[in-house]
Amino acid sequence: MLSMHRQNGRIIQQFKTSKTIRSFTQTANQSEVIAVWIFNRHGDRTPGQSLVEDSYRDEESAFWRTKIPPIDRTHYDMLSEIFPAVIHPNNNCGQFLDAGSESEPYGFLTWKGMQQLYDKGRMIGQRYRPENEEPFTDHWHIQAYSTNYLRTVKSLQCFLDGLFSDGHHFAGYSENGYFYEHVDPESYLQSNHIPKVEILVRDPKDETLNRFDTAPDVMKRLVQDVVKTPDFVDQDAKAAPLAARLSNYIPGLIRLRSPHGSPSTINWIHATDHIICRSSHNVPLNAFSQLENNQDAEKILQSMKHATMAHLATRFRYWYKSPTLLAEMMLSLLTDVYEKMIYYANMNFEDKGVRKPFNIYSCHDVTILALLYSIDAAFLTTSDDYQRHYLSTKLQQDTFERLYYWPDYACTLAIELSKVQLKGKEDEFLIKFLLDGQVVRTITSLRRGQDVITLSDFRDLIKNMIARAT
Repeated sequence: MLSMHRQNGRIIQQFKTSKTIRSFTQTANQSEVIAVWIFNRHGDRTPGQSLVEDSYRDEESAFWRTKIPPIDRTHYDMLSEIFPAVIHPNNNCGQFLDAGSESEPYGFLTWKGMQQLYDKGRMIGQRYRPENEEPFTDHWHIQAYSTNYLRTVKSLQCFLDGLFSDGHHFAGYSENGYFYEHVDPESYLQSNHIPKVEILVRDPKDETLNRFDTAPDVMKRLVQDVVKTPDFVDQDAKAAPLAARLSNYIPGLIRLRSPHGSPSTINWIHATDHIICRSSHNVPLNAFSQLENNQDAEKILQSMKHATMAHLATRFRYWYKSPTLLAEMMLSLLTDVYEKMIYYANMNFEDKGVRKPFNIYSCHDVTILALLYSIDAAFLTTSDDYQRHYLSTKLQQDTFERLYYWPDYACTLAIELSKVQLKGKEDEFLIKFLLDGQVVRTITSLRRGQDVITLSDFRDLIKNMIARAT
């Protein structure tokens, strides 16, 4: 935890020098967004692993190849002309972690996933497009970051393509397929007048998006600490019969065990992956097996779908409710965002040529989920959490969404920093969280009946995270 201690010293020093932000219950003259952070999960992809018997692997692999761009990377090269990826040489020697020929077609972004991010980029572009028809990049200073995966980089490229789109491109799905599927790379590049944006894949020591990649040994130890707790053991043991039934129908689960050693034994990420990827492309769960076209077997598998996804979410709820694990996953990221907020709050964006920061990150479901837990997103809280935070409002029930939420492909978590001008008062700075365009209330904002928190609230989130972890 030495890295955390070094971070903490810097954070605490920043707390001592930052000014106190008053209550925001005053009447505001006007408000403007002065900085944005966008966190995107990558788009729809093929399964990370083949879970079928060896005799069916070629058939399954051939099917998934029809769902992804050609392995020659023609479309990646096309998008890289506009949005080149710059991979730090210390990050896997400057190579993607997931793009070896031996892994193709598994774990690759699909045509559908490319479309999802293009459409999401267009949606975000509409929200933040300057009102005076000023070019987007004249108003916003865009910085783009990705984890070191071909699927996250390509997702971000498609997002940026949609962000700058003027609406003339084909959007959505038709009977002819997805937009990029019918693009001629050469003519597409000639017709595009989009500003060039580099996508940075950072040195692992500076990477904040996925500690499971950059500190795997630390994260594995912290996960195993959770896995050993009596509550987790009891909860996971209840899923052992479900795991056994799944293994009867999905043979690959027998050979791909959980790396953390838990009572249920199977790798729940792979099990859920198998279900989500096939469902996304309307593929029967028992396809490419001896049970293909067996309707009874398919019904049994479908009946286990929600329970499988729910148990994966339950496991991660236990992990992210561990203060030490959550701090290891999110502390550097939140600190980076907070320090930039303090810096931006002291900038004068009315000066000529000064653009507002627009930071975009392409990441994973585990990143989005950890972010939501780290800000105390109210929609993830349970009745126990309400009691712990002394909230007067009581939950009628712990709904399925609260207990088992999981980020969808291409979901977007936005953080907005707004400057609020108050009548006869000093400006204030407020923070709003939006998940796919919908406001996310935190425990703090819920307690006040507001949709926003202050800079000092955000600072306190970090301080409390440090306190709980140490």
